[in-house]
Amino acid sequence: MRTRGWTALGCAVLLATLAAGCAPPPKPPPNPLIECDSLAGPISYSPPATGVPVDTTVTVGAGFSLSGCTDHTGRHITSGAFTGSLLLPEFGCLPVPAGVVWGTGTGQINWSNGDTSSWSASLGSAGPGQAFPIELTFTAGLWKGATASVPVRATAVDGNCTESSPLSSATFSSTAPFVLHPKGTSTRPPLTGA
Repeated sequence: MRTRGWTALGCAVLLATLAAGCAPPPKPPPNPLIECDSLAGPISYSPPATGVPVDTTVTVGAGFSLSGCTDHTGRHITSGAFTGSLLLPEFGCLPVPAGVVWGTGTGQINWSNGDTSSWSASLGSAGPGQAFPIELTFTAGLWKGATASVPVRATAVDGNCTESSPLSSATFSSTAPFVLHPKGTSTRPPLTGA
């Protein structure tokens, strides 16, 4: 009788082990994770930026947010807020060739469901009147490793980069949708007609 009990127990353990080994692999995250119509908000400079070549810490306010979002993750994330700083040498006040990294920074995005994601970002320079790219990577928290690349343009600029009227604040907005891709996927569409 006891042998029969041990045999039944052994069979149950064996079946459970086989079932675990045959479980389907975890479903990969959707790509993209999130698409938002725009990324916009206020930004202030400390010290104010002028035509003098000096590093400028740019503080991004909590009002910097995403809007018009479609969430493909099922988590119903509809908005977020950016906080952090970027150190931007000669930002916008001296001619800088397109493609130069203007500055880098770190911060955190706070999702509407209470989750957070730490990020690091770099801001590229652009030609006169052109949008400049922000390359963003999530470094910790929700969707660690996710990336986004979005062009932005400054409007409502306070100041004109002269010593008598230094650049002290502006409003930034994206010129293309903000699209967040999961880790290991491309943030840019493939080249066509090359």
